[in-house]
Amino acid sequence: MARWDGPRSLNPDGLLARIERVVFGTDIPLPLANKRLESLRRFSVKIWFWQHVRERDLRALLETGFSLDDARRILAYIARHRGFAPSVEIWPC
Repeated sequence: MARWDGPRSLNPDGLLARIERVVFGTDIPLPLANKRLESLRRFSVKIWFWQHVRERDLRALLETGFSLDDARRILAYIARHRGFAPSVEIWPC
C-alpha cells in the first residue's frame, strides 16, 4: 500500500497534491480512519520513499502501540523489496 500511495498521500491537502488532483485528475489517497493503521501506513510510506528515517517518525509509530520489534520487521520487509534499508536517525530505548 505504501508503494502505491506515494509521498503525496502524507499531505493530501498540500499544494502539489491539489495541483495533481486538479490538473491531472489523479486521486490522492486520503488518511485511513483507524489512527493506528494510519500511523503504520505513514511510517511505511516514509521508509519506502526516503533514505533516512527520523526519530519523530519512529516515535509516532511507537506511540500508537507498535513496538521496536515491529518497526524493525517493517524496515526489514521494505529493505528486502527495495534492496537496501534506510538509515534510522536514532533507535529509542
